[in-house]
Amino acid sequence: MKHHLFRILTVLLIAFAFVAASGLAMASNPGGSDNNAVLRGDYTALGDSVAAGYGDEAGGGYVGRIYDYLAKNVKDYDIKLNNFGKTSFTSTDLLKSVRKDQEVRKAIENSRFITISIGGNNLLSPVTDAVKKTFGIKTNDVYRLAEEVERVYNSDPLGFLFKVAELMQPNGIPAELEKGIDRFEADWPEIIKEIREIAPEAKIYVSTVFNPLKTGSPFYDIFNEAVSAINEVIKAGAVEEDEHGKQVPRYKIVDVYQAFSDYEGKSPLTKFDLFGGSMDPHPTPEGYGMMYKTHIEEIKKDLPSGNRIVAKIKARKQK
Repeated sequence: MKHHLFRILTVLLIAFAFVAASGLAMASNPGGSDNNAVLRGDYTALGDSVAAGYGDEAGGGYVGRIYDYLAKNVKDYDIKLNNFGKTSFTSTDLLKSVRKDQEVRKAIENSRFITISIGGNNLLSPVTDAVKKTFGIKTNDVYRLAEEVERVYNSDPLGFLFKVAELMQPNGIPAELEKGIDRFEADWPEIIKEIREIAPEAKIYVSTVFNPLKTGSPFYDIFNEAVSAINEVIKAGAVEEDEHGKQVPRYKIVDVYQAFSDYEGKSPLTKFDLFGGSMDPHPTPEGYGMMYKTHIEEIKKDLPSGNRIVAKIKARKQK
């Protein structure tokens, strides 16, 4: 029994490391006018490796699926896909990108549709740093890091458990998670403010962060508390008061978290499997499909009727 617990904890810690290195992972402005559709016809995706479609290169992730739908169903303007999803991006990285990267800013300016998936790495990057510090690991390579954590476990299982207990103290992982949440809370309003100033009429769809663990599985609650805190920040920023005190929508929330939580199908939505030894928290093709369906339900509400195909492909991916 103890040996089994050690193995679970090992996989959990490696998972933290994997996510931070590969990246873990949004709303519309209903007040925008369709009169400028010809001028703002692009679709731009912003965020981390989930936005980039990590692990679903053939299907293009949820972004590729959304683009395919728009390409077939939108009229009156050309649609180009600009995917700026980038591995390991945190909210701070995204804020810097929308402020300083001229290619990203130009794409946003020309966009009619924008999706955002960000926040997972705010939680997982600091956790990885804490793991490295506790176990005296210096490598930044995700696979080497996983090997080093495994080595520590194999050399001294009991010592490994004590170190895990140390990490779980209030000044360990919980404190690091709190820092990540605080950072997101500071960055998020600035991200949306910047995007809105660049593209005031764009339709923006913001994805909530999903929990990579299945409801009821070991450690679900540990992940869920932190993920829920990030999502509360996202939800709280969806509206603002104008000068007349009226509530004005800033973006539309795509509740991927809830869709994943409510899922009862047999095929897993993420690749994360503690008992199976998988440390990859990214969506499976089915998971990306679920993200697509959840987004499209909202996007369809903003599309005029009688669409025809006029799209042309110009996909750019920032690695």
